[in-house]
Amino acid sequence: MKPLYCTADIRAVERAAAATLPEGALMRRAGQAAAALARTLLAPAASSASAAAATPILVLAGPGNNGGDALEAAALLAEAGLPVTVLHSAPAGAQSPERTAAWQRAQRSAARLIALTSAEAQSLMQFEVQAARRTNAQSGRQDTAQPVMQDDGQAMTQPARPRDVQPAARSRCDSRQSRADGWGLVIDGLFGIGLTRPITGAARDLVQAVNRLGCPVLALDVPSGLDADTGAVVGPNGVALRASHTLTFIGDKPGLHTNEGRDHAGVVAVAPLLAEQDRHGDAALPSLPPARMQLNQEALFRPHLHARRHSGHKGTYGSVAVIGGAHGMRGAPILSARTALHAGAGRVYVLYPDDALPADSGQPELMCRLAEGYDLDQATLAIGPGLGDSAMATGLLKRAIASSSALLIDADALNLLARDTSLQTAVARRSDSAGRVGQTGHTDAASRAGATAQAGHTPQPAQPAHPAHPARPVQPAHPAPARPGRHDRPAHATVLTPHPLEAARLLGVEVAAVQADRVAAARTLAARLQAVVVLKGSGTVIAAPDGDCVINPTGNPALATAGTGDVLSGLCSALLAQGCPPWPAALAAVWLHGAAADHLVETGIGPVGMTAGELIPAIRRLLNDQVNGMVNRQVS
Repeated sequence: MKPLYCTADIRAVERAAAATLPEGALMRRAGQAAAALARTLLAPAASSASAAAATPILVLAGPGNNGGDALEAAALLAEAGLPVTVLHSAPAGAQSPERTAAWQRAQRSAARLIALTSAEAQSLMQFEVQAARRTNAQSGRQDTAQPVMQDDGQAMTQPARPRDVQPAARSRCDSRQSRADGWGLVIDGLFGIGLTRPITGAARDLVQAVNRLGCPVLALDVPSGLDADTGAVVGPNGVALRASHTLTFIGDKPGLHTNEGRDHAGVVAVAPLLAEQDRHGDAALPSLPPARMQLNQEALFRPHLHARRHSGHKGTYGSVAVIGGAHGMRGAPILSARTALHAGAGRVYVLYPDDALPADSGQPELMCRLAEGYDLDQATLAIGPGLGDSAMATGLLKRAIASSSALLIDADALNLLARDTSLQTAVARRSDSAGRVGQTGHTDAASRAGATAQAGHTPQPAQPAHPAHPARPVQPAHPAPARPGRHDRPAHATVLTPHPLEAARLLGVEVAAVQADRVAAARTLAARLQAVVVLKGSGTVIAAPDGDCVINPTGNPALATAGTGDVLSGLCSALLAQGCPPWPAALAAVWLHGAAADHLVETGIGPVGMTAGELIPAIRRLLNDQVNGMVNRQVS
């Protein structure tokens, strides 16, 4: 299990640890972990150990405890003989005792300490800062002085500086640029998880300057300016530092893996900071609560991907019917149907709302028919790709919702659903027809428990989640259910796969509100519609009605092209048709979809110019790798 924790959980552990550990213990450990990782990051860029030792390091130390972590790291690196320069911000008010101690250690070390607002600091970053100001002058942007919040909530007033647009992403691996900049590594300890306002003034200039460097950047806990819970950049017109690596403390955070988090956090590592030796007598060790969310991984869905029997036939592996393809959008259901076929469905139909294509010449195995007259209870349904918004399309959606089949709602069908609250009510009631079947394919929580069997917790009864209340923890437990037979399809299961705009329409909000908290948006939709919701985007969020939430780590910008959503709907539908319950089916589909894009980019297909159709054979290969892996484990 790869758990994710919100900042409230992290703060609770910090308070508990402060009551039991020596003063400043967590900060010293954070500094030690940061210094160790910093030396590791320096090694590959240097031609020798002596070159690494001579590589200059820039440390950014803010006014709060995140800055204290950076000061501890700076002192350790300087004591090890590395050339360290620290740009620091003094707190506006009293600083914490542990930060005071860290500051004193940095002063005693050989590190060069420079106040952020000093002329020396401005000279140090002069070229980059002036470039930022020239950009602002050309755009006519102005900035006004305002306080920036420290990690402890105190305000640090900074002089006004012109605003700048968020810099574009750039590679951190260009050694020539690194040498030109003069820095071998930047360590970011400006602002941590306590930041609540946009970064302004000198700190904003500094973030923008660092974002123009080409050297590796190590963020401590969270990149400065990024919301650790949501992955959004803090504040309107805010900026956030772009790191190549993030060392986060105590527990991993969701904001590092979704929304803008993946662009800003880079490679994420976790330093727990707490150890068994911290236990004192019978007192409980400060610990995090059971995780409310986690990162997607193969162990969550692999037990539900079964090897094929010699005695199986096409009926064993289910039928998929893709409903869509209005005039001008014929290709969308074809992409979805082709994916379903290559993902193992026994039979695949394309059901058109009006004139049906006679056949798919590129994939003659597909059966193309008119939707009218087809018995929708006879197949797993994927409705929406290219469906259109006609009265006929609405009628097909009503029929699909009323069917007893597993149902995936995507694309145009989601827009139709957003316009009609009675249809939304009908979707939610599908789960009543089969109890828990609507979420797991079984009448209890055993299936979802099996999907997270690696985490080692005891399952709890499912409870509906209210959007305003914390969701119950993700609960793994028992081995995966027995291999499904042809009559064990997850009837009445419902999966929705909206992108942010479709989710916003369903929720009746602006897209910005969805992106401001993707986890909350997905959970709200899942609870309201009693369905598994796949909120697509960078760090796709998969949510269940009872609040279970998973963030997917696979995928890349190559997926930002037409048709990739249709491929995802076909893949998930095929897994449902083969008896995979909706929760692990959604997890598997999203993971495989992203991993296929990752594989293609690694082989030179993308990220620019990859097409949706190129995903299909890559998905088939990865799916077979997963199934064959299960066979090998069973044999051994």
